[in-house]
Amino acid sequence: MAIGMHKPSNHRPLDRRETPNQPPPPSIVLSTKEQEMIPTSPSIRLFGIGNPFRSDDAVGRLVAQQLQALTSPSIGIYESDGDGAKLIDQWQGAETVYLVDAVSSSQSPGTLHRYEAHKQPLPQAIFGRSTHHWGMADAIEMARVLRKLPPRIVVYGIEAANFAYGLELSPAVQAALPELLERLRHELSP
Repeated sequence: MAIGMHKPSNHRPLDRRETPNQPPPPSIVLSTKEQEMIPTSPSIRLFGIGNPFRSDDAVGRLVAQQLQALTSPSIGIYESDGDGAKLIDQWQGAETVYLVDAVSSSQSPGTLHRYEAHKQPLPQAIFGRSTHHWGMADAIEMARVLRKLPPRIVVYGIEAANFAYGLELSPAVQAALPELLERLRHELSP
């Protein structure tokens, strides 16, 4: 090292709000529950999206609950409220992501939709509206712009009949649920 030059230090001054043995606060504060919900290892992740108190909107969560029996270290099954910012964080590091949510378009209730969102944007006529905060379609497009989209992202939408407050699925969505579960089991099997 030349005379008069000093080696940079990794030490930073102690903030008065910190105690010497505690790390600094994170820039984004997540609750412990939210931190535990962020998957880190499965290469395949399925997120069942919905509001359990809005009738057919709960279908994504119900799918996730029923697929929990798929036990493989490479597959993670999660329930989500559909918050787009959280979804982007939660799918980071995954090779393949499946998103399952209720949708609303001009199709008959119970109609199943499947899109490979890594190849093209989701149709606005089907995924343009959300009962969630900043929705799934918004998250996918933001992740595409930020280059944080997983290599493969498959979206299953099930046409809903009822988004009103309630705990029961409509008959059409209930009748379509077994076919959706079978398709997903087939795609998720090795």
